[in-house]
Amino acid sequence: MKFTALVLLFALYLASAQSIKDYPDETSVLMFDCNGSEAQKWIVDDTTENIRLQVDNKCLDIANQNKDNGALVWLYTCHPNFDPQNQQWTFSQGQIKTKLDGKCLDLLYQNPSNGANVGVWDCNGGKNQQWTITNGEIISGMNGKCLTVLNVPNNYTINLLDKDRMFYGIGALSGGGGTSRLLFDYPEPQRSQILDVLFKPNSGASLHILKVEIGGDAQSTEATEA
Repeated sequence: MKFTALVLLFALYLASAQSIKDYPDETSVLMFDCNGSEAQKWIVDDTTENIRLQVDNKCLDIANQNKDNGALVWLYTCHPNFDPQNQQWTFSQGQIKTKLDGKCLDLLYQNPSNGANVGVWDCNGGKNQQWTITNGEIISGMNGKCLTVLNVPNNYTINLLDKDRMFYGIGALSGGGGTSRLLFDYPEPQRSQILDVLFKPNSGASLHILKVEIGGDAQSTEATEA
């Protein structure tokens, strides 16, 4: 099982995240099971040709106006008066095409998992480039998951005078008696991608702490941690 505990805790973190009214620019847009949350509700505006998140009116944006296959999309403040093409999209025959260069919105590498990256790729008619729009949700024709803004708050309020529990950071645990594989086992670029999902500010889970078990004798990692 690969990074089982981390994936589980990351999913629990997403599910429990608070309602957010203003997502930071460059917030990641990924694929997750549809759940009806504000992070999955979009406005497809035929007049401006923007796809905007309903809750804060920010745009689905091709990061850095990158024209390469595999260029990622993220959430960004709409800029209709300054090179808007990387925020303009057309929807036709189930495909969502960018006006930047005509590429299609693509569930990258046909990854069926929660947390899969979304970007643009040359249109090829694949199911990972097919989308339906229902009740504000943009749903993949490949696996029925929803286009989702990563639900990470802008900030946390910490009251140092509060007598309740202290804020110790957001963390995750990798362990469980040898049931997870550690970062060392992963080749690049997968190793860096895992680190980004866990720690990259405004992009991944923005974790502060990662606790992992370390090996003891008898090739065991049980009940040992670092």
